[in-house]
Amino acid sequence: MKSIAWQRSPPTLRARMPSRPVIFISAVSKELHSTRDLVAKVLLSLGYEPVWQDLFGMEEGTVKDMLHRKIAAAQGLIQLVGHCYGAEPASAAPPFGRVSYTQYEALHARQQGQRVWYLLLEENFPADAHEAESLEHQQLQSAYRQRIRGAEQLYHQACSPLEIENRVLRLRDDLSALRDQMLASQQQQEQKLTHLLDAQQQGLAAVQELHLMLDSFLKGGSEAKLNEDYDTALRIVSARHALEPEILRQLIAERTDRTLSDPQADLRQKVQALREAGRFIEARDFALEHARRLQTARQQATLEEFELWMEASDSEHALGHYAKTEEYAAKAESLCDREEDFVNWAIARHRKTSGIMHMGRYDEARVLCEELIALRTERFGRDHLDTLHSRMGRATILYNQGHFVEAETEYRAGLVSLKMVRGDHHKDTLLCRMMLANVLDDTDRSAEAEAEHRAIIAIKEEVLGPEHFDTLLSRLNLIIALAQQNKHQEAEVEAEVTWRLAHRVMGPESPVTLSTRKSLALAWHGLGRHQEAEDECRKIRVVQERVFGPEHPRILRTRMALAEILFAQGRTEEAVAEHRALIPVQERVLGLGSPDVLWSCYELARCLESQGKLPEALALAQRAEAGSRKLFGDGLSGVRDAEQLRQRVEAALQQAR
Repeated sequence: MKSIAWQRSPPTLRARMPSRPVIFISAVSKELHSTRDLVAKVLLSLGYEPVWQDLFGMEEGTVKDMLHRKIAAAQGLIQLVGHCYGAEPASAAPPFGRVSYTQYEALHARQQGQRVWYLLLEENFPADAHEAESLEHQQLQSAYRQRIRGAEQLYHQACSPLEIENRVLRLRDDLSALRDQMLASQQQQEQKLTHLLDAQQQGLAAVQELHLMLDSFLKGGSEAKLNEDYDTALRIVSARHALEPEILRQLIAERTDRTLSDPQADLRQKVQALREAGRFIEARDFALEHARRLQTARQQATLEEFELWMEASDSEHALGHYAKTEEYAAKAESLCDREEDFVNWAIARHRKTSGIMHMGRYDEARVLCEELIALRTERFGRDHLDTLHSRMGRATILYNQGHFVEAETEYRAGLVSLKMVRGDHHKDTLLCRMMLANVLDDTDRSAEAEAEHRAIIAIKEEVLGPEHFDTLLSRLNLIIALAQQNKHQEAEVEAEVTWRLAHRVMGPESPVTLSTRKSLALAWHGLGRHQEAEDECRKIRVVQERVFGPEHPRILRTRMALAEILFAQGRTEEAVAEHRALIPVQERVLGLGSPDVLWSCYELARCLESQGKLPEALALAQRAEAGSRKLFGDGLSGVRDAEQLRQRVEAALQQAR
């Protein structure tokens, strides 16, 4: 299923070399944020760049990763050791045991061989107002202070802000040595940058392509899986632009770091820079943290808060978290006046609809989409690009609901408009053309669909390359068209090749990889290799349940296939049990009149007919026939199959009487 959401362009980033050594300031924010600001001002006056990390709203893994990066980029660390323990990880932090995040910062820096200065604050030091900590946390912090006093490392004591200022000023000689080290390192970096600048022109185009490709590759999963997907996309784009992957990775990382430290960059640009660098969890957490802060401090709605909620929604969509996609887009939508700020309101509504559609709530998504089409048509016209995106979204919803006639009409009209607005080879035009071919395949015109898919694949291989997500998706649809024509041998060969490509390019758990793997199993089923097909479908179901959840439409279709395979092996009782368990879930998730529900009713009726349970088989056959006729009319093979089954069962009942 293709997302109906459109994409926004990445920001333009500026290049500059860092000119000042970086010093990380470690402190418990709630107790010492004013003191930390004072230290930062002194460091700035001495020509150093102060950095620190607030932890609000971030997940544990993200916190440690970000701390490691910031500390690694610093030339040294100053820790303000007060009397508050602060936040701590959910579990012990190897190899240090139970420590707070603030304690962890200094311990990790020392472990990495970096210079650490401890400023131990006395009991009477004027800290910021804060809530008292638990006795346990007070004792843990007291023990940490004692370890600093008893260890070999140097520390300085201070009882006032003035003494803190003087202590930092006295570090001038130590800091100067760090500056000399940084300048020597910078000369080496400038030599490397010369090579990077030679690749910059190619790199800029590669970054743009990577930004677009990520939307195809990221389909949800663990953070490790996301990193794997990002590496794959980076490798493909690098090869297309004749760049070494590490050169492109370094270019993106430096661009991202410059954006994050650029005072002129807005919050949305920083979120997008994190996503561009493959730091997807950080991008989401950053957007959520700042959106919530703006929400708390809000006196009136702002564009910045809207953009951050939308960035959070976009991140969740990329991660495959569609409930959160809907939730955050709804928050963004609530900030907009539909009349006065229609463009942004419509963007949020479109994203919310996409999240709802991806969760299989097609009726609800259709109502929202049709309202948006009417409003965009009124504002912009029927052939405006935004209106076209909504129209194609509605066509996709209709297709998923089995309303093939309406879907075909919309796709054909949209294709004419997209060719005019986008051109014949634009990805939006090719997507519309592919979906139209799918409609042909599902309405007994599989030979036409096969020819169309082959033509689309030829264009995509030339324009996008054979390993691009969109090319692989079209190859998957070709496999389905071959199977519909009982060309199971050809389908097996195509599925084997496409599965290997998808597995290598997108990983074993991407939707396209799993769907192609299922198509291969169904080709085996068509060739009579039922046990192999059953074993493969059971393995696929396990992965799908882990990736998508137990009631996603993709899993329900795998269960449908499994029941058919069981029946083909003569294991009718097992097939009946699977259908009986499946149909109520399908009805709840997809709706009573869904094509998948009607097909399951038809298949269950066939099973019951074979068992001689004719009254129940007749009721199910009648439901399948009536529902299919209502959806598809009289001409499709599925309607005729249901009609013939109903007539056959009726005749058997008549004969039994």
